Amino acid sequence: MEHVLRECRPGRAVLTHFGMTMLKKDPRRAADELSDRCGIPVLAAKDGMMMRLS
Repeated sequence: MEHVLRECRPGRAVLTHFGMTMLKKDPRRAADELSDRCGIPVLAAKDGMMMRLS
């Protein structure tokens, strides 16, 4: 995932479809760490989460 963010440089990324390993680590912490490493805002999705894409 990190290499994709570094290559594409999106304005924002949202992590979805967590496996057990990610859930045990804490998706919010993983998103924060990824955001710090890549310099891109990264969010961990939540059930029912909605975002405006425009």
